[in-house]
Amino acid sequence: MNKKNGKDYIFLSKVKADVLNYIANFVKEKNYSPTLIEIGNRFGFTRSRSNAIVNDLARANLLSKDVRYPQRKIKLSHQQLTKITSLKVNEIYPVNEIWKNIFLRIQCKV
Repeated sequence: MNKKNGKDYIFLSKVKADVLNYIANFVKEKNYSPTLIEIGNRFGFTRSRSNAIVNDLARANLLSKDVRYPQRKIKLSHQQLTKITSLKVNEIYPVNEIWKNIFLRIQCKV
């Protein structure tokens, strides 16, 4: 995460943009989300690295995670799918305040 004017931002690198587009296309094609392992296999990442990228994308509200489902927890709303087409690589996007609060609570518990 980056800070600018006291607010948190996510830098949308080419890798993150590629992962996001892969997830969006996967969901459009199959009507369900890829697992973290499937993302890792596609890009040569570990499951842990896939999870870190997905978490960053979720913090920027570019996708959602449903923790009730252990495998296919990535969710994309119609609004998020529409937003993806307007994103620019190597730009910064604000962190969703709801995610920021959840992330901070999780860190405090650890």
